[in-house]
Amino acid sequence: EEGERYRQSRVDDLRRALVATGLVASAEVRVTPRADGRAVDLDVHLEPAPMRTVAGELGYGTGEGFRAEASWQHRNFFNPEGALTVRGVLGTQEQLAAVSLRRSNFRARDQVLTVQASAGQVDRQAFEARTLQLLGTLERQSNFIWQKSWTWSIGAELIASDERDTIAATGEERRRTFFIGALPASLVHDGTDDLLDPATGFRLGGRISPELSLQGSAFGYVRTQVDASAYRPVGERIVAAGRVRVGTILGAERDRIAPSRRFYSGGGGSVRGYGYQQLGPRDAN
Repeated sequence: EEGERYRQSRVDDLRRALVATGLVASAEVRVTPRADGRAVDLDVHLEPAPMRTVAGELGYGTGEGFRAEASWQHRNFFNPEGALTVRGVLGTQEQLAAVSLRRSNFRARDQVLTVQASAGQVDRQAFEARTLQLLGTLERQSNFIWQKSWTWSIGAELIASDERDTIAATGEERRRTFFIGALPASLVHDGTDDLLDPATGFRLGGRISPELSLQGSAFGYVRTQVDASAYRPVGERIVAAGRVRVGTILGAERDRIAPSRRFYSGGGGSVRGYGYQQLGPRDAN
């Protein structure tokens, strides 16, 4: 800004932030002194990057079966920094079609506004669900250029889902349709020394989602979750790391809540040594 004290670190940060948008392949920032010697101008030269990306993924997991995913993205479909992404998944246990609009640096740096519509089907051992979803979120993100101590997100969800599960008391299968509105929010504190490879410090985050469900009659409940992790060096190349997650749903009995909105554990991102979603309510036994 005019009149602000010159700092080279700010100029370097500007160049990195421009490249981080994904819209430019390279950015050159030149400092040009003015005639009076008391102020400088910044001359910025940008080389545009390709705006579109096509991506694909193909894999097989012993717990999930085959899975193929493809996506197409235009990173500046809505100027400025408005990305349009079309994504599809075809797999043994999951099928999905989704369209999302993402506005980066929305009203503030590293603040992202996202709107997504999706239609999908999942077939797990615990439940089967055919779901339509409309989701909007506003979040403050951390990244390599600027690792933040505090990040947050707020959002709104509208869901219509036809789901199959098992009655716990009898073992009989049932199918129900749920209409759900949710207002999820999260807050995370990061006190570590590195975003991807922390050696010291801790992280603590909480998520809360008040939800109103209509299935037969209307009822409400609150999904809450707390995540914590800590890191401590025990040698020059060894770091001891621990993680804990606690979640609960308050305000409604388990069987009234849509199976897809319940908590399940198991898998590499949860309880290792168990298959994905293999810990949780599945059947009468």
